[in-house]
Amino acid sequence: MKTTIFNTIIFLTVISTQAQTSLNSSGNTSTNTGGSISYSIGQLVTTTTSTPQGSISQGVQQPYTIETTSGTNITTIQLTVTAYPNPVTNLLHLDVEDPTGLVYILNSLNGSIVEHNSLTDKETIIQMQQLPSGTYFLNVNSSTKTIKTFKIIKN
Repeated sequence: MKTTIFNTIIFLTVISTQAQTSLNSSGNTSTNTGGSISYSIGQLVTTTTSTPQGSISQGVQQPYTIETTSGTNITTIQLTVTAYPNPVTNLLHLDVEDPTGLVYILNSLNGSIVEHNSLTDKETIIQMQQLPSGTYFLNVNSSTKTIKTFKIIKN
């Protein structure tokens, strides 16, 4: 009886720790005059629920909207940020639609800063070959907040 309870607890713990993991084989953004769409190959389920107060989207790739208020005018910017390949061996590509005023910070799993730099181009290449294998977090920040965080696996 105790063995069955113990095995059930271990099984549920393993399942719950993997529930938010997604390793996609690829992804991209397609744009034409009618709009744009971002997609991930390997993303199995997406759902969007909307109300007059806002919307919630389930899925791996999520767009970020930045709103700035100036008087009564509100300007909305759609920002697309992509990091690939993941897992990475040597070079990590960071694509940012509009890098103006943004920085990236690469942190190790224990939180120490591995690399910190300003984004100046739409595509930034981050050298990863000198880093040990493991898990890293790549944050793309504006001057006031984190825009997007990526969990990067280094092989």
